[in-house]
Amino acid sequence: MLELDYQNRCKGDKFHRICETTLLSLRAGFGYFSSGYDIFGGYGFISLICGVFLVFFLVSSKYIREDARGSEQLKEN
Repeated sequence: MLELDYQNRCKGDKFHRICETTLLSLRAGFGYFSSGYDIFGGYGFISLICGVFLVFFLVSSKYIREDARGSEQLKEN
């Protein structure tokens, strides 16, 4: 088994805790909308979360590509 040093183990624990918290909130939202409306309300909640993430991802990747182009131009000069 691979042993991690202290700093990497702390980062892994934090990431694991963030993932658990995110999944817990998704489960709670799905349960709330499923019980309040119907099963399609729960899946609508999940699709809303996925849509928000898609917009965030597209905007973030645009800035990352622009930043990469800028650094390439600086290297050429």
